[in-house]
Amino acid sequence: MMSSGRLLRILALLVLASSVGAMPPPCPCQTILDPVCGVDGNTYDNQCTLDCAGVAKASDGECPPAPVPCLCTRIYDPVCGVDGNSYGNPCTLDCAGVAKASDGECPPAPVPCLCSRIYDPVCGVDGNSYGNQCTLDCAGVAKASDGECPPAPCICQLINAPVCGVDGNTYDNECTLDCAGVTKASDGECPPAPVPCLCSRIYDPVCGVDGNTYGNQCTLDCAEVAKASDGECPPAPCICQLINAPVCGEDGNTYDNECTLDCAGVAKASDGECPPAPCICQLINAPVCGVDGNNYDNECTLDCAGVAKASDGECPPAPVPCICQLINDPVCGVDGNTYGNECSLNCAGVAKASDGECPPAPCICQLINAPVCGVDGNTYDNECTLDCAGVAKASDGECPPAPVPCICQLINDPVCGVDGNTYGNECSLNCAGVAKSSDGECESLRRQRANRFKNWVIKLVRKFKNAL
Repeated sequence: MMSSGRLLRILALLVLASSVGAMPPPCPCQTILDPVCGVDGNTYDNQCTLDCAGVAKASDGECPPAPVPCLCTRIYDPVCGVDGNSYGNPCTLDCAGVAKASDGECPPAPVPCLCSRIYDPVCGVDGNSYGNQCTLDCAGVAKASDGECPPAPCICQLINAPVCGVDGNTYDNECTLDCAGVTKASDGECPPAPVPCLCSRIYDPVCGVDGNTYGNQCTLDCAEVAKASDGECPPAPCICQLINAPVCGEDGNTYDNECTLDCAGVAKASDGECPPAPCICQLINAPVCGVDGNNYDNECTLDCAGVAKASDGECPPAPVPCICQLINDPVCGVDGNTYGNECSLNCAGVAKASDGECPPAPCICQLINAPVCGVDGNTYDNECTLDCAGVAKASDGECPPAPVPCICQLINDPVCGVDGNTYGNECSLNCAGVAKSSDGECESLRRQRANRFKNWVIKLVRKFKNAL
């Protein structure tokens, strides 16, 4: 009889054998060629195989070819690039895609000159003022004195080329004009200042040819204007722009704008149009009907209400509202419309064609060949015939042909697909559109069976221990 220790060792070996070779299931992907490029630089057949590899997508399509590595010798022949960096030799410079600035190493970058913003001016020997001693030292200039530099003296040659300044003074030349800080008005000397024109205050008006009135002949002559006539000039004609900005005058009239108001010599009462005058009508009984359906005593009261006349005489009485019960007893009118019941038909003033709802109007379509595919899988000549059939459109063009049914014999010859599923035979695998991974059942199914066997063994061992 077998000892209990030997039996336990045999059971342990069986458990170990069932777990050996257990591998993760293959990643199920269809054999669809839709290449994508991963961030690892490799091209994958499709998004599924990329995801199975645990790689993120860089771009759609195949990866670009890897650049040819740039190989250079280690000979040290330094050159300086235009980017300020030194390279071991011209080859490494070219590999970096940088132009050469000079042979040899690049000079060291200057240490930045950092100064405070404290204003303590000093004057440099170059005649320029610096904010403080630090900025002077950074400029590499020696100090001439503390404080700002004095302005340079303005020195001009004794050239006689007079110019006139905008201040009315004449300068020897443009240099002396600039030294005085004056803008030039014109070349040459300034014209002499006019002699002041002195006239009496006697009012004896004359009209100038410029349309202005002058107090007397002397003031007209001082203005250097010719006389048009004795006496004051007639008022100029009033010319206004066509601007619509109505104002109300104190005379009760509305003017287009303030200019036309001033031209009329009327004072402004208020902005905007004047309010309408009160409407006064005689008590005459000559009724008229307005387009609003109301009666007015006469045309004057109609006009005061701002209503257009519909007809002479009183308005006809308003029709009595048509009230029907909400009874659903449809009838068809001669106008082709369906009414809820005879009452609503009579209210519409339509004769009855027949009891019940009106038949639908015939669907008429032109013979246009513009096929569309309906959601029912049928092809229609055009959208009109599709709508007449009461079918929604699936796509433009004819419907794709229905797939031929895939029929396989019931032969048990299992194969494993790349999707990790086991198929009864290769025919059923092909019908599913899956590529074959291997003959026989998939590893996952074998592993399931091994796990069931292992669990059975473990239960058996526990039962055996409990029995001891």
